[in-house]
Amino acid sequence: MPCLWGSHNNSQIFLDVAILPADFSQQTPEAIDLTKSHSVFKALVDTGAQSTCITESVAEQVNLRPIGKVPVQGISGIQYHNNYMFMIGLPGNPPVKDKKLHNDRQLFMYKELEGIELKSPSKDFQVLLGMDIISIGSLKIEGNGTFSFSY
Repeated sequence: MPCLWGSHNNSQIFLDVAILPADFSQQTPEAIDLTKSHSVFKALVDTGAQSTCITESVAEQVNLRPIGKVPVQGISGIQYHNNYMFMIGLPGNPPVKDKKLHNDRQLFMYKELEGIELKSPSKDFQVLLGMDIISIGSLKIEGNGTFSFSY
């Protein structure tokens, strides 16, 4: 089971994730080198979000086109946001026998999603990682400022 781990600031966890076109599923995850990919973005892990969301700039960089609009309930009422089909890839440390293949920037898992456009992007992140991804694994947040996510 792959696992990522890192530090948190007692209020936020950030991860690097790959956002890919939905038709990317024809390729294997190992085909992406995350150290060179322009498809890697900073994601905020948000257990309060049901769905993974991306900014308009992410959609433009990955060349995604909206598949429609969906209603989103927020503090100011219902607003309509663009909706996209895309794949998300998580870097990880897969259990491998050949230590030369071990690379924490290797894309190990990817999953097709239907995600919503963030209307108020942050300078700190471009992707909001929601429970549609978090719930596939086990997220452990430690009081010492570390976290791990096994999937």
